[in-house]
Amino acid sequence: MDWYFDVISPYAYLQSTRLQELNAAEPVRCVPVLFAGLLDHWDNIGPAEVAPKRLATFRTIAWVAARDGIALKLPPRHPFNPLPLLRASQALNNDLKVVQRLFRFVWAEGHTPEDAPAFDALLAELGLNREAIAADSVKSALREHGERAIAQGVFGVPSLVIDDQVFWGDDATDIARSYLASRTGQPAPEGQPAWPAQAMAAAAALPEGKSRPRIDRSASVGAGAKGTGLAPAAGPRILCYRWILPSPPNWSGRCGRAAVESCWNSIACCCTARL
Repeated sequence: MDWYFDVISPYAYLQSTRLQELNAAEPVRCVPVLFAGLLDHWDNIGPAEVAPKRLATFRTIAWVAARDGIALKLPPRHPFNPLPLLRASQALNNDLKVVQRLFRFVWAEGHTPEDAPAFDALLAELGLNREAIAADSVKSALREHGERAIAQGVFGVPSLVIDDQVFWGDDATDIARSYLASRTGQPAPEGQPAWPAQAMAAAAALPEGKSRPRIDRSASVGAGAKGTGLAPAAGPRILCYRWILPSPPNWSGRCGRAAVESCWNSIACCCTARL
């Protein structure tokens, strides 16, 4: 069972606290992926890029965390660049306890990798340093995870992949548990229905109807990102892979804005290697 995650997702944080429930039925393999790469491949935008949806997302997260007794302290701004955290996970072989620690760093303690002292302290706690997470093997593994996720039909995070079934979102946790029980002939989890195999087959076979015309957002993505109410970040600003991020001074001598925009999703590129 593969669990695709990106620490940028608060829903992935919520699900990370329930992975033991699934791990009891079948080992969970944590797989870090860059959510932005999935969005780009499927020509989609994230919830933080739609202002009302952004608000609804964080209101929902706050309510669910309060209901379930999950610690929650929002980071200072969102979206943020998650690559250093994904690389830290990969450098330690995506151990479940490590992954949960990385999520707590962001969503229970309110930090991001942009907080250099806090991030360096986290790396030291995990026995890592910035050189270790910048290794070529780490970057290439993350690229491979993204390619595999897309090949499996993963379009968002968090996503559980069991057999050829994709269970997307924190609210799909119980659906996945029901599927696991049906596959092994066990009764459904308490309070949950048995796996509705016939209805699921009908859902998979539902013909596609009329679709609305697709809109080319490439010319307006910068304006859309600026309209989400994100807290401002210090430093020069460039449009990087659909998000507005601060531009570190050491980028200025390595590549221009166009190069950054075109290669942001290449995890091993010269720009992201500096993060």
